[in-house]
Amino acid sequence: MIGALSAAGLGFLINDAVLIPLMVVTLSLTVWGLSQGRRWYGRNGPLLLGIGGSIGAVGGLFWWIPVAFVGFAAVVAAGAWNAMAVRACSVAADSRAAVSETEG
Repeated sequence: MIGALSAAGLGFLINDAVLIPLMVVTLSLTVWGLSQGRRWYGRNGPLLLGIGGSIGAVGGLFWWIPVAFVGFAAVVAAGAWNAMAVRACSVAADSRAAVSETEG
């Protein structure tokens, strides 16, 4: 992110007063996406992992930096888990639709 800001000529934005709120907004957007995934397939695991990871990522910046790295890894893992769960749900729905078409 820092490289992209510098390349765009926005290097003056590289300070904590801008980056921390930007991180909070992007993590909130990620948690919102995970909650939409939960509505799709009904599992709480990815959403809870994403919320915990987001809290760890933000809290780790103020408390202990390794906690922030673990939090970011948890958010990435929650996103991957969410993608796999949504994909599995849509594959199952497609196979159920194919069976109902052959029966009907």
